[in-house]
Amino acid sequence: MAIDYKSPIIILWNTDSSGNPVSEEILNESKQVVQNTIVLTQIPDKFYRVLITEFVEIEQHEEITSETQFKVNYQNGIITFHPSQEGQTINIDKYFGRGVIFTPASRIYTSVDSSGDITQTLYDIIELGKSAIDNLEELDIIVSNAQSIIDNAKYIGEYDELLSYKKNNTVSLNGYSYLAFQDVPVAVSPPTPPIISNDYWGMVSAKGDKGDVGVGLDYNWNNTQLGIKREDEAEYQYTDLKGEKGDKGDDGVNWKGEYSSVVNYIADDVVENAGSSWICISPTVGNSPPTLPTTSNTWWELFVKRGLDGEGAGDMLKADYDSNNDGKVDEADIADTLTNMQSSVANIDNAVEKTHEHSNKTVIDKFTEVSGELLYDSNPVGEVTQDDLDGLAGVGRTTETVKGNADAIASHKAENANKAHGGFKGALLRKVVAQSIPNGVFTFVNWESVGVVYDTSIFFNPINPTRFTIPSGVSKVKLKANTKWNTNAVGRRFVDIRKNGAATFGAAYSENMPAGQSGNHISTAVLQVIEGDYFELRVLQDSGGALDLVASGDVWFSLEVIE
Repeated sequence: MAIDYKSPIIILWNTDSSGNPVSEEILNESKQVVQNTIVLTQIPDKFYRVLITEFVEIEQHEEITSETQFKVNYQNGIITFHPSQEGQTINIDKYFGRGVIFTPASRIYTSVDSSGDITQTLYDIIELGKSAIDNLEELDIIVSNAQSIIDNAKYIGEYDELLSYKKNNTVSLNGYSYLAFQDVPVAVSPPTPPIISNDYWGMVSAKGDKGDVGVGLDYNWNNTQLGIKREDEAEYQYTDLKGEKGDKGDDGVNWKGEYSSVVNYIADDVVENAGSSWICISPTVGNSPPTLPTTSNTWWELFVKRGLDGEGAGDMLKADYDSNNDGKVDEADIADTLTNMQSSVANIDNAVEKTHEHSNKTVIDKFTEVSGELLYDSNPVGEVTQDDLDGLAGVGRTTETVKGNADAIASHKAENANKAHGGFKGALLRKVVAQSIPNGVFTFVNWESVGVVYDTSIFFNPINPTRFTIPSGVSKVKLKANTKWNTNAVGRRFVDIRKNGAATFGAAYSENMPAGQSGNHISTAVLQVIEGDYFELRVLQDSGGALDLVASGDVWFSLEVIE
């Protein structure tokens, strides 16, 4: 056959406003594996490579021997996978596209003869398809006309002179039936017998003779049985309409009251904790429900959230608040104690300012504040020696009293430090325990409770040790992170920040080739958030084996509240 080779193959490269070639970042492109391959939407840029979570790229000349290996043809955008991935949908995390290749239908052959000559191209099939479509359109017109006839060939009811009728409509009049020969105007009625037709109507059935009077039916219920008989019969014929017994319904929940750390709970047990109800999803003893806003952990899920506190006011009878009739509110001593404690804490700052008047000024002066942390003689308050405490107690106070005052001062100092920083909110974590990262697998970094440098609003919860979780009242945040790896000069090092387990606009990533003990530093834009959103630091390395993120102040993750 004659082949038209004049139709060119067109390559449309990506360019900037000046016409210079550029590569465009493409994220999260999903494709199904067919015959062990997928075809990318654009031709990938080999400089940036192709990133697929839990898969490792090998060179084009290498043989695929593992289920997690793939290789990329950077000339045509075809990715080849292991045969075990056939039919699977693969998410390509990221690549940079150079452009698109367009091949005309006349250059794609669909069949050849025994001599190897092309006998048909995709263009020929399309042309045949166009002809078939034209024929289908003609057939559609014929079917549409037939359907119109079918739709109109229906009984409209008793003839009404106030209505117009369509061709093939059927009506009844005085016991006779008539068919419309054409569209009928208002007030053009069918003929009166013995005339059987006019220009618009034709009689299709005549009025029959009046039938005999029929016999009615009687009904009677007997529990689940329905009885039916003719009016001229004596006995009912009963049919039992009772259905089959239904399946057993789902098990209900088991209310167990207030949560207790010594009770053994099983699935579907429900407890009350901190005003909210929680349902057990896995057997446990001693593992409490999480603290809101966290709504689940390994053992519990939120069942009913605590409501807002009421705003009303009221009064009580004397019998309620003075049950022993001594003229004093019950538990007033406890209330007085709490009031005195509140007054004491409020006066701590003033007492520290006036330590020059204190009889033990030398010991008190050993309290200092560094970065919002209270130190005693250059040591954290929690590490003060027994001799230090005994020295403070020597001025007429017990060791327990001194320790309690130190804790109160620490709390008060932390509050003042927060005020001094203009109400700053945020958190900073550092890596205290080295973490082994497997080869070629994206892994979230785990953080330790002892590595919390500061956390103003409980963004970090060790129940979910990879996350910063957003509490209520926060709408914008900014995050930063830094990593450092054990010495290894093979492969790449990649790090990114994920929101709610996925990539998000404005987040950050970094990729480099190692040189000894390498690391990455990243920072996000200001990100919009809502309560319950969470962020994680994710890393990847392909050194050929497991590699440690070191336990160091160089490995950290921070969150700053912007609004």
